[in-house]
Amino acid sequence: MVKVGSKERVKKSVENNHDFHYLFENTSNLDHSTLATMTKHFKAEPKIIDALSFVPMRRKRLYWHNLGESGIDLDSLTVPPLEDYLDAGRRANVEFLSTITTNRACQKKGDKLPAVDYNSEDCPLNVNELERIFGFGEGFTDNGSLSIC
Repeated sequence: MVKVGSKERVKKSVENNHDFHYLFENTSNLDHSTLATMTKHFKAEPKIIDALSFVPMRRKRLYWHNLGESGIDLDSLTVPPLEDYLDAGRRANVEFLSTITTNRACQKKGDKLPAVDYNSEDCPLNVNELERIFGFGEGFTDNGSLSIC
């Protein structure tokens, strides 16, 4: 059995007149050469979407697709404040988060306060809060041995 790669599958799909839909995503800080190459091959400019349109976290991404227009006006969406994603008794010190990574330093705004405090003590976001911010149900990432660090 010959294993067919993605490129070959796409080519075969197009040759056989099959509907072929795609959605590709990448970071917004691509180097110019990579951005130009992707745009050339997709024959379209990428759409820039920031997670801040949906959740209180800045995360700009580039999207190339052939799915048509969504008709969604991202500027008209109302995003709940960070406070709404936190466990009871915890307080948001910032309006929104920077891009969340595995480095907890990303939860601070430069030299300013950490994003969250509890009983006037600095603390990072916990797993349940991170799951809510990313749109997953509480416990979604619980596998018994997953570390937040």
